[in-house]
Amino acid sequence: IPCLREFNSQALANTVWAYSTVGHSSPQLFDKVAEVALPRLHELNAQHLANTVWAYAVFNYPTNFEFGTNPDLVRLIVSSMGKFDERELSQLHQWNLWVKERIG
Repeated sequence: IPCLREFNSQALANTVWAYSTVGHSSPQLFDKVAEVALPRLHELNAQHLANTVWAYAVFNYPTNFEFGTNPDLVRLIVSSMGKFDERELSQLHQWNLWVKERIG
């Protein structure tokens, strides 16, 4: 999946969101998107953030948990709290429940 490095932040978010929405499992894709997205978190807007973390929570792969609890990602979400709409807050709530379940 070498072309993912060429995707902008919206394309990365849309890709994992679409896979999750239709229930198409692809651990390799999600691993690669996490690898590409983590260094570029600052490019994600509120919608991209919410869609991305929701998508990772839906599939619940072990590497997804590492991505979903990345300190830089969590800081970005917290600093963006005033920018999320109702749907995005719902996605973040689902992500939060997933993280809490995994942490125990």
